[in-house]
Amino acid sequence: MTIIAGVSLLNGVMLLADSRVTVTRQGEDGHFDVAQKLLPIASWMAIGFSGDVAAAAFIIPQILHSSRKLRRADPITLLRWLPRVTRKLYSIFARMHGHRQIHFMIGATMRDRPNIVERSKVAEIVTSIATKQGTWHRDCVPDVFMRVLMTPPEVKTVRIDGTARGILATMAAPDFELREYPSLTFCTIGSGGGASREIAAEADWIIAGDPFSDFMAMMGLTDAVGRFVGSTDLDSVGGMYPCIKLDLRGLACLGHVYGTDSVKLALTFDSQQKRWIQTNRTTGKRIELRCPWEIDSAQLIGNQRFDDWLEARHRFLAKRPANSSTTGDDVLSE
Repeated sequence: MTIIAGVSLLNGVMLLADSRVTVTRQGEDGHFDVAQKLLPIASWMAIGFSGDVAAAAFIIPQILHSSRKLRRADPITLLRWLPRVTRKLYSIFARMHGHRQIHFMIGATMRDRPNIVERSKVAEIVTSIATKQGTWHRDCVPDVFMRVLMTPPEVKTVRIDGTARGILATMAAPDFELREYPSLTFCTIGSGGGASREIAAEADWIIAGDPFSDFMAMMGLTDAVGRFVGSTDLDSVGGMYPCIKLDLRGLACLGHVYGTDSVKLALTFDSQQKRWIQTNRTTGKRIELRCPWEIDSAQLIGNQRFDDWLEARHRFLAKRPANSSTTGDDVLSE
């Protein structure tokens, strides 16, 4: 099982993925935190996958290669093209290897168009903040949300200048029909409804934090997914959680540093190798993530799990007062 989560923000889109793959040998599952499941398609579009690694390894490189040959490569053209080409590639793969489960999430931005939000959705988020329904309580609301609510009640949608319109969509085998999600909403693939409930509890922090800050959305999304994984003990989900943010500035591959008194962990993106690296700076442990076409199951042996972040989080929360926030000075961005 994989967790891919996406949020359509006030300014763009954020995607998150875990890094674990499962290899079954002689009836026993082995888990390895080596997979890079988020991949840029262009400077304003990225794709994430859950499901069969071999299917992803066959389909995604050809999507990347073919997309560069399109005469028009704007987000709308690519979105219309993606389901058709993915169906064709999957049918070729299925004839050779049989049908496999594969699910994709797409995030993109139209940087030449400002975001348009539903006034009713903003009112719902502000009400959630005011009534302290989420896991993170506060006494203030971002100014941009209040400006939306200052419009006349009969106004249905409001344009937010200085932002980029985000696109969040999913598609799944075998039909790969594109399902789009409106602004200020979220979705998950791979994990089912459990992760979605945790993200919903954090929504006022993720969606209604600083609209121009990568940090708040990234840490809110990471904390929500980490809480779900920790509470369900999913062996098939693990590693640290790379994020991609797409907004008015383009595409950014994000990482972070997590530190407590006993351990320092880092998830960093190497721009030259174009991959994330998980590091325990206390012990020296280091695992590089690999694109699906770089993963050879025969080479996945020994201990290549990076449970360090989840274990450190468990230890930290066990010592923390029950009424305090789950994030704060113990987490730094990088």
